[in-house]
Amino acid sequence: MKMTPLMLFAITVFLLFAPVERIVPATSAIQAVDPPPAVLRFGVHVSEMGNLDPHLAAGSQDRALADMVFNGLLRYRPGQAPTIEPDLAERIPGFEMIGGRQVWTVNLRKGVMFHAGPKTSSYELTADDVVFSLRKSAQREFCAYAGEYEGMRVEAIDRYSVRIILDKPTSSILFLPKLTNYAGGFIVSQSSWFMRLKPERGRITHLTPETGKSLAMVDYFSPWQWYILASDPEREVYGVADRMTPYLFGLGIGGFLVMAAALMLLTRRLTDPLQGLTAGAERIGRGDLDTRLAVRSQDEFGRLATVFNQMAATLQETLTELRHREEHFRSLIENSSKCRHVRAYQAGGVDRQRIR
Repeated sequence: MKMTPLMLFAITVFLLFAPVERIVPATSAIQAVDPPPAVLRFGVHVSEMGNLDPHLAAGSQDRALADMVFNGLLRYRPGQAPTIEPDLAERIPGFEMIGGRQVWTVNLRKGVMFHAGPKTSSYELTADDVVFSLRKSAQREFCAYAGEYEGMRVEAIDRYSVRIILDKPTSSILFLPKLTNYAGGFIVSQSSWFMRLKPERGRITHLTPETGKSLAMVDYFSPWQWYILASDPEREVYGVADRMTPYLFGLGIGGFLVMAAALMLLTRRLTDPLQGLTAGAERIGRGDLDTRLAVRSQDEFGRLATVFNQMAATLQETLTELRHREEHFRSLIENSSKCRHVRAYQAGGVDRQRIR
C-alpha cells in the first residue's frame, strides 16, 4: 500500500503524543518493582530566613523550618488540626487542683535523642530540657510569644516527669495548645547555649532550670578544652540595685529640691542689692539726697553700695554749697541795688541845693 503524506502525518502525531507503557524484559517480569519514594521538595530563599531559634520564629519562612526541625510535648495531628496528640510526651497530660492552683503533670517518652551538633554530642531528652525550654518561652528576651507563658511555673519531678503550675486555672482547650509544636511550645536543647561560646573570656546571659535567667563570666581553658563558668541568678546580681532604686530616686528628688532652694537664695542675693541700688537712684532722682544704701558685705555689691553712698554725699554737699552761694549772690544783689538807690538820692539832693 502506498503511503500518502496525510497518513505519514497521522502516524507521526500518534507516536509523539500517544502514552507509552514501560516495556519490561521477560526475564525480569517476575521481579517486584519498588515504587519511587514520595518526596516533597520546596525551596526557601536563605536571605528571607530571619531566625533559627523556634521561639523567635515569627515569619512563615522561619516557622516552616522550625516545624520540621523541632518538636513539642504535643502536636497537632497532621492533616487533622485542631486535633492534638502526644509527641514528646507519653500521653496528653491531665491536671489536678492543689491548694487552689492548677497542676499539670507531663510524662516524657524515654529514649528521645537530640541530634548531635557541630559542638555538642547527641544526648537523651530529659525533664531539665523541658523546664529550660518552657522557662525560656516565658522570657521576653528569648521568645516572641512570652506573653502566653506568663504566670506559669515549671519544675522537674524526676528525669522524665515535669510539673506545670498555674496560679489561674485554665481550660484544657486554652492550655494544651501552649505545649504543642506552635509558638513557644517547641522543646530545645538546654546545652545548646554553649554553642554561642567562643574560646575566650567573656560574659553571657543564659537560662537555667533552677534559677531562670542568669549572668555568667566565662573563661576558656585551652589545655583541657574546658569552659570555666561563674554564674549567678540575675535577680541576685541586680537585687541590690533594684532595692536601692527607690532610695536613689528619693535622693535625686531631695537633691533637686536642695539645688532649687540654693539657686533661689543665690538669685535673691544677687538681685536684692541691684533692686536696692535701683530704688536708691530713683529716690535721689526725686531729690531725696539723704538716701543711703546699707553696706551688708565686702564683695562687689558692698563696694558698689559704698561708692553709691559716697556719690550721694558728694552730690548733697555740692548742691548745699550751690544753695549757699545762690543765697549769698542774692544778698549781694539786693544790697547793691539799695546802695544805688541811696547814691542816686544823695546825688539828687546835692544838685537841688546847687539849683537853689
